[in-house]
Amino acid sequence: MVSRRTVRRKNQPGIHRFNPKELIRTKSDLAAWENGCRIDLAAAERVREFFRRFLRHSKGQWAGQPFEPAEWQWRDIILPLFGWKRPDGTRRFRRAYIEIPKKNGKSTLAAAIGLYMLVADGEMGAECYSLGHDRNQASIVHGEAIQMVKASAPLSEILRINASNRTIYFDATGSKYAALSSDAAGKEGLNIHFACIDEFHVFTDANSRALYEAVLYGGRARRQPLLFIITTAGDDRSVLCRELHDYAAGILNGSIVDERFFAYIRAANPDDDWTNPATWKKANPSLGLTIDPEEFEADFREANRSPRSRAAFLRYSLNIWISSESAWIELPAWEKCRSTFTEDDFHGCECWAGLDMARTTAMTALCLVFHRDNAWYVLPYAWLPSRYMTLAECREEIKNFAEQGLIRITPGEVVDYERVFGDIRALAEKFHISELVYDPWNAEMFSQRVELELNIPRLAFRQTLRNYAGICREFERMILSQQIRHNGNPLLAWQIRNVTVTQDANGNMRPVRPGGDRSGFFIDNVVAMLMALARAYQVVSERNASPDEPVQFV
Repeated sequence: MVSRRTVRRKNQPGIHRFNPKELIRTKSDLAAWENGCRIDLAAAERVREFFRRFLRHSKGQWAGQPFEPAEWQWRDIILPLFGWKRPDGTRRFRRAYIEIPKKNGKSTLAAAIGLYMLVADGEMGAECYSLGHDRNQASIVHGEAIQMVKASAPLSEILRINASNRTIYFDATGSKYAALSSDAAGKEGLNIHFACIDEFHVFTDANSRALYEAVLYGGRARRQPLLFIITTAGDDRSVLCRELHDYAAGILNGSIVDERFFAYIRAANPDDDWTNPATWKKANPSLGLTIDPEEFEADFREANRSPRSRAAFLRYSLNIWISSESAWIELPAWEKCRSTFTEDDFHGCECWAGLDMARTTAMTALCLVFHRDNAWYVLPYAWLPSRYMTLAECREEIKNFAEQGLIRITPGEVVDYERVFGDIRALAEKFHISELVYDPWNAEMFSQRVELELNIPRLAFRQTLRNYAGICREFERMILSQQIRHNGNPLLAWQIRNVTVTQDANGNMRPVRPGGDRSGFFIDNVVAMLMALARAYQVVSERNASPDEPVQFV
C-alpha cells in the first residue's frame, strides 16, 4: 500500500503525479480513509497493464489493437475500484454500480474486467459470471469476453473455450467464466468471485431481487468478490435498478455513507438544456471516442423533430430516467397548427365523430374531424356533471373552461346522457356525421341509440396499443407537417399539454391520463380526436388509393 505522500510514476500516460487524496471524492471515501483504507496505485496499474498487454479489441475500427482504457475509464472507474484497499489489503469495494448512456463502451470495459478477475486476480477456483435478463442479454458482455480471448494470442494459449456451453475455462487455477440468465433458481449454490449484471433496468419482475441477493451473497465465501452492475437509465421507477440508482446517487451527493459500494453515474440533469452540446459531453464521456459526434448530432436532430424520439434520446443518449408514461406533444408544436375557423365554415360537410363516454363523474368528450384541402380540422365538445365542479380534484382550469362555455355542465352526480344525446342530434343536423367511433367500455348502449335514432353508423375502437399505434404515429407526423388544424380551443390545448403515452418495446403508443383518475387532468377530447381521426384517415386514404394499391392503415 502507498502512504499519504504523493506517488510518482514515470512513462504512464495520465499519471505523472498522483496524490492518493484525489480519490477522496465523497463522504464515503473520507470515511473509508479515516477508517484506515488506503490507495494502492500499483494494484490499479496492474489491471490497466493487463488490459494493455493481454486484451485486444475484437470489432470495429480498433479491432486487433490493444485495449487501452479511456482516460475517464481509468480515472473514474478502474483506479478507484481496484486501487482502494482495506486495512487488511483486500479491495475496499464489493459492489459497483455503473450507470452511463449507451455506446460509451461499458460492455467492453465489463468484459475486460471479467477477464482480469478470471485470470489475474490471484483467486483459485474463481467463478465469474455475466448475467442478463435473458441468455441473449447475458451473452453481450460474455460474448465480448470470448472475442477478446480469441483476438489475444497470450490468452488463447492459457484459456479454453467450450463451444457447447460458451464457458471460458482457466485450467491453471480451476476457474471459469460463464453466462447466466436472470432465473434465480439454481443461483443459490454459486460461489461467486465476480458477477456482472448487464442492463439491470430491464429486470422488472419480482424475481430480480431474489437474483440480486443470490448473486450478492454468493460471494461471501470469497476474500474480495465483486458484483459489477452496468446499466443505462430506465423508464420504470418501481424496479430494483431504480432503488440502486437512488442509493448510488445518495453516495455521490453525500446523503448516504457506504464504504463498500462504488457508485458512478454519468447523466444530464433533467433541467439541463438537452440541446446544448455541453450537456451531451457531460453525459457521454466517450463522445468523440466510441461515439461519433456526427452520428450523435443526427440522433439529436431526429429527437428534436419527434416527442417520442426525444424521450428515447433523453434516456439512452443522456441517461435521464423517464417515466414509461412519456410526455408526448409539446404545446408550441400544437400552436403552430392553429387556424381560424368556426362551426359555420363546415356547415353540411362530412365529418367523423369520436366519442369517449364518462364512467362516473369524469368528462364525456366528443370530437368532430373534417378533411379539407389535405388538412384535418378538429372541433371538440365536452360535458361534466355539476357534482364534479364541487370536488376537491376539480382544477381551476376546469372551472374557467366551464365559465367560458367550453364545457357543458349537466345537473346531477353524473353526466346527463340525454343532454349529450340532444347535443349530438343538433350537431348531426348541422354536419354530415359519416360515422361515430366510440370506446365500447361505457358507450355500447348509447352508441346503439345514436345509430338507431340518428342513423349514424357506429364503429367500436377498443383502447389498445394495437389500435392506437398507427394513428399515434400519423398524428405526430400531422402535427409536424401542420396538417392538423384547430381553432385555438383552450380546453383542447390544455388536454394536449396533459396527454402522455405509454409505449411497448416496439415504440407502439397509447394515450394515457397522467396521475390517475383523481389527478384532475383530462385527456378525453384527445382520445376522442384520435379515435375519429383514425377512422377518417383510413376512409380518406382508401378513397384516394389506386385500385392496385389498397390501403392498410397500421
